[in-house]
Amino acid sequence: MARKLYPTDLNDKEWTVILPYVPQPKPGGRPADHERCEIINAIAYILRSGCAWRLMPHDLPPWTTVYDYFRHWRIDGTWERINTALREQLRTSIGREAEPSAAIIDSQTVKTKKKGGHFTPHTHQTLHTLHGFAWAHAEYVELCTVCRVFQASDCESDCETASTP
Repeated sequence: MARKLYPTDLNDKEWTVILPYVPQPKPGGRPADHERCEIINAIAYILRSGCAWRLMPHDLPPWTTVYDYFRHWRIDGTWERINTALREQLRTSIGREAEPSAAIIDSQTVKTKKKGGHFTPHTHQTLHTLHGFAWAHAEYVELCTVCRVFQASDCESDCETASTP
């Protein structure tokens, strides 16, 4: 018996678009217990609903299985490849170049404290998304290699730090 569809489920056309980028089961060994489209549908449900992994509906694959696929595909770059392919398809369909020619970074979201100390989680996330480059109003910023938190250069932590201009 087929399960009831959720609003977040991919339709056949959407699935056809991303199918080439979703890793297929490896040959040999135990066959996959769940179809890739059901794994993707479960991930879409989690991302859209915002619920915890353990609170997934029971008619979707087990949350541990879905989370393992999500994590593995994040690490191996599957999500990045899907996002890149979809962005390029959209841009070419509206008559633009496949790759954007410019990007904008709002400098107001990157702030440091005047005195030393740890950054707030929001600032840490902002700096982290700048691909390891921590530019913060010309103040020197360091990434603690032990606790992985951005710190001002005069931080009193005993941790090792890797300097980033």
